[in-house]
Amino acid sequence: MNITLDSTNSRHLIRAYVAGSLRINDEIFTQSVIVTPESLIHPWTPQNFNTLCPEHLTELMVSLPQVILIGTGEKWQMISPEWLMVFYQQQIGVEVMDTHAACMTFNVLAAEGRKVVAGLLIA
Repeated sequence: MNITLDSTNSRHLIRAYVAGSLRINDEIFTQSVIVTPESLIHPWTPQNFNTLCPEHLTELMVSLPQVILIGTGEKWQMISPEWLMVFYQQQIGVEVMDTHAACMTFNVLAAEGRKVVAGLLIA
């Protein structure tokens, strides 16, 4: 599904997501990524929700964000509140949603100039 929002100064804009594939700017990714408006880390080690662990979540602290988005793949999956405690202790907002919703939310927050980090599971 194409995602269109182009009113941002962000270097990284998420253009499309379908299960198994993500397009950031003009590049296609088939592995999970961490994206901020200024940087892109790929691949992000967990490739699906079943391989996600608390250590992977701490990698989302890159660039000391205001908000962290976690895209759990094609469908929303619940992450243990204990795993998210590292963000709460740092007073960082965290939202867990399916990857499509996380992509759209990332673009909106980036366009607003917010310090946002998205960890996006592709599958």
